Amino acid sequence: MIVQYEVLEKEAGIKMTPQHKAMELLTCVPREVMVAIVSTNITNKTIDYNLVVALAKNYIAIQSANLMQVDTIKAKQDEEDHQEP
Repeated sequence: MIVQYEVLEKEAGIKMTPQHKAMELLTCVPREVMVAIVSTNITNKTIDYNLVVALAKNYIAIQSANLMQVDTIKAKQDEEDHQEP
Protein backbone atom coordinates (compact mmCIF):
# COMPACT_ATOMS: atom_id res chain seq x y z
CA MET A 1 0.00 0.00 0.00
CA ILE A 2 1.33 3.43 -0.90
CA VAL A 3 1.91 5.94 1.88
CA GLN A 4 -0.75 8.62 1.96
CA TYR A 5 0.78 11.57 3.74
CA GLU A 6 -2.53 12.90 5.08
CA VAL A 7 -3.17 9.55 6.78
CA LEU A 8 0.41 9.40 8.01
CA GLU A 9 0.10 12.89 9.47
CA LYS A 10 -3.18 11.99 11.15
CA GLU A 11 -2.04 8.64 12.56
CA ALA A 12 1.41 9.81 13.66
CA GLY A 13 0.09 13.15 14.92
CA ILE A 14 2.53 15.40 13.03
CA LYS A 15 2.39 17.93 10.21
CA MET A 16 4.61 17.36 7.20
CA THR A 17 5.82 20.16 4.95
CA PRO A 18 5.70 19.88 1.13
CA GLN A 19 9.43 19.14 1.04
CA HIS A 20 8.91 16.19 3.35
CA LYS A 21 6.02 15.00 1.23
CA ALA A 22 8.41 14.88 -1.72
CA MET A 23 10.32 11.93 -0.26
CA GLU A 24 9.21 9.63 -3.04
CA LEU A 25 11.18 6.62 -1.85
CA LEU A 26 8.75 6.31 1.02
CA THR A 27 6.02 5.27 -1.40
CA CYS A 28 7.78 1.89 -1.53
CA VAL A 29 7.14 1.35 2.18
CA PRO A 30 3.80 0.03 3.48
CA ARG A 31 1.76 2.64 5.35
CA GLU A 32 1.76 0.72 8.64
CA VAL A 33 5.57 0.49 8.53
CA MET A 34 5.89 4.24 7.91
CA VAL A 35 3.43 5.02 10.70
CA ALA A 36 5.49 2.83 13.03
CA ILE A 37 8.77 4.43 11.94
CA VAL A 38 7.43 7.96 12.22
CA SER A 39 5.45 7.53 15.43
CA THR A 40 8.35 5.86 17.25
CA ASN A 41 10.81 8.58 16.21
CA ILE A 42 8.88 11.69 17.21
CA THR A 43 10.23 13.89 19.98
CA ASN A 44 8.03 16.77 21.10
CA LYS A 45 6.09 16.65 17.80
CA THR A 46 9.28 17.10 15.77
CA ILE A 47 10.95 14.39 13.79
CA ASP A 48 14.36 13.69 12.33
CA TYR A 49 13.43 13.13 8.70
CA ASN A 50 16.93 11.91 7.89
CA LEU A 51 16.39 9.11 10.39
CA VAL A 52 12.98 8.29 8.92
CA VAL A 53 14.45 8.17 5.41
CA ALA A 54 17.32 5.97 6.63
CA LEU A 55 14.91 3.57 8.33
CA ALA A 56 12.67 3.49 5.26
CA LYS A 57 15.65 2.77 3.00
CA ASN A 58 16.72 0.03 5.42
CA TYR A 59 13.24 -1.51 5.24
CA ILE A 60 13.34 -1.42 1.43
CA ALA A 61 16.82 -2.98 1.40
CA ILE A 62 15.68 -5.79 3.70
CA GLN A 63 12.61 -6.47 1.55
CA SER A 64 14.76 -6.51 -1.60
CA ALA A 65 17.25 -8.89 0.01
CA ASN A 66 14.41 -11.18 1.09
CA LEU A 67 13.01 -11.24 -2.45
CA MET A 68 16.45 -11.99 -3.91
CA GLN A 69 16.92 -14.79 -1.40
CA VAL A 70 13.56 -16.32 -2.36
CA ASP A 71 14.50 -16.11 -6.06
CA THR A 72 17.84 -17.81 -5.35
CA ILE A 73 16.15 -20.62 -3.43
CA LYS A 74 13.58 -21.10 -6.22
CA ALA A 75 16.34 -21.18 -8.85
CA LYS A 76 18.23 -23.84 -6.88
CA GLN A 77 15.06 -25.91 -6.48
CA ASP A 78 14.33 -25.62 -10.20
CA GLU A 79 17.88 -26.69 -10.98
CA GLU A 80 17.59 -29.70 -8.68
CA ASP A 81 14.21 -30.64 -10.16
CA HIS A 82 15.75 -30.75 -13.65
CA GLN A 83 18.63 -32.99 -12.52
CA GLU A 84 16.79 -36.28 -12.44
CA PRO A 85 18.91 -39.42 -11.96
